[in-house]
Amino acid sequence: MPLHSLFKKMIKFIQYSYTIIKYFPEYRFDIFGVLFKYILHLIIIIRINAINSDCDYYVGTNVVVIVNNRMNIVYRIALNAYANSRICNNYDFLLKNRKYLLTPNAINLFHTGSKYLNNKIVFSSESKLRSKLIEAPNINNETFAEIINQLSIIYEHNQNTSLVTADLIMNKYDHLFIYCPQDWIDKLSIIKNSINNIIEYISDDKTFSAVFTIIHGDLTYRNILINPKIEFIDFDRSEITFPEFDLFLFLIDLHTYKQYQEPTYEQLFNNIFNFIKNDNMTKEIEMFYGLNNKFYENKKILPIIKYCFFYRTLIYTLLNFRFYASEPVTILNKCIYKIEQHGQ
Repeated sequence: MPLHSLFKKMIKFIQYSYTIIKYFPEYRFDIFGVLFKYILHLIIIIRINAINSDCDYYVGTNVVVIVNNRMNIVYRIALNAYANSRICNNYDFLLKNRKYLLTPNAINLFHTGSKYLNNKIVFSSESKLRSKLIEAPNINNETFAEIINQLSIIYEHNQNTSLVTADLIMNKYDHLFIYCPQDWIDKLSIIKNSINNIIEYISDDKTFSAVFTIIHGDLTYRNILINPKIEFIDFDRSEITFPEFDLFLFLIDLHTYKQYQEPTYEQLFNNIFNFIKNDNMTKEIEMFYGLNNKFYENKKILPIIKYCFFYRTLIYTLLNFRFYASEPVTILNKCIYKIEQHGQ
């Protein structure tokens, strides 16, 4: 191997190691946990034979995705405890819902490491879809209708009606607080209380009937492929809840990315607050209910669903950062200011 080629590989390895090590800690000074996770991570990469030119690496805050283009397999390797649960959720969805939706095939799920060494890692494998990602400028009303049509099949097979409160919906995400530092939790509590006060003002009934179903949970155009049929990936945030959450995220995220080439979270949340305050996207919402008429019952509580959607999106946005990052506090402070304005 030529010396310059070896040097380039060493540089790439050092850069990769530095990046993933930043995302390993579960708390400050988690030195031994980071060390044991790093060793185990390298063992996993060797085990799945991912050290070759056929593999593409995509490093996120919580998960490393490795695409083996020769074997047509996608591996997901957790970088922290939060990611462990998300990889399991994605794998579970693929196993249960492949017959209803065009998704990757689930292949294997592995749990490795030890809680005593604080290096538990979950990693999974699934088939690689031979499709192309949809591009934002190419999405029109016809594409939107096709996406919702495909999802309607899985919505229909999992729907149920429940009596709930807005507080109950938001409290569902309290289990995610274990991955958040205390100052985030304190600010989220302020936001939750503000939302409850707003809902008490706009609705006489604290309890309401709602139609739920299983949702994609992270329905952005970046998780949708076409070949020529519509296919879907990345179900780590899938859950039973309002189907409108999928609709709102898809529309607002798409609108934001069409507005700005590389949008910030501030721009995304500005668009969410504009959506809550105004009756825009009415045509798309009516189309959604037309294709899923059993969810039409939710229309009467649409303002409440919008606020719950905002709260859910906020929590999952925060979890795109590690506990030591400063940006989440900025996002939370701006959201507190915005939500208090809505309550006036």
